[in-house]
Amino acid sequence: MAYVFDDIDDIYWAWENLYKSVLDYHAPIKIKKVTKSFGQSKFITSDIRKAIRYRYAIKRKYNKSKTKENWEAYRGMRNHIVTMRRKSMTHFFNQLCINRAGKPKEFLNSLRPLMHAKQSLANDSITLKDKNGIIRVKNKFPKFLMITSRML
Repeated sequence: MAYVFDDIDDIYWAWENLYKSVLDYHAPIKIKKVTKSFGQSKFITSDIRKAIRYRYAIKRKYNKSKTKENWEAYRGMRNHIVTMRRKSMTHFFNQLCINRAGKPKEFLNSLRPLMHAKQSLANDSITLKDKNGIIRVKNKFPKFLMITSRML
């Protein structure tokens, strides 16, 4: 069919269209939109991600053959990852405080995605524990002060 044309450019065009139509039919192009993960923590480093993948491998190995050695390897790696994550969080927040020193608005804006934002936490009263018992105080503070006081 391509050789119906006399010009070499037309023959090339025909072959290209035939080839593309076959490819599109048998192997269509799939487009996938990749967005930034919403809940991804800023303090999880690539080392921690690699360790997590390794921990999953160890856990799969333990699930296949439930031996004490496999369990101890998994438990040790799990505890190591928790330690790594805690150190990373400490470093992240120290750097955040240093970089945003003297700029309270920027500091709060950078912390806002990490804060708990459920509206159901705001009550109309505050419960305090005392040596003698429980004290209930009627909440007269503005809502923004309640959120701040719960964070402390």
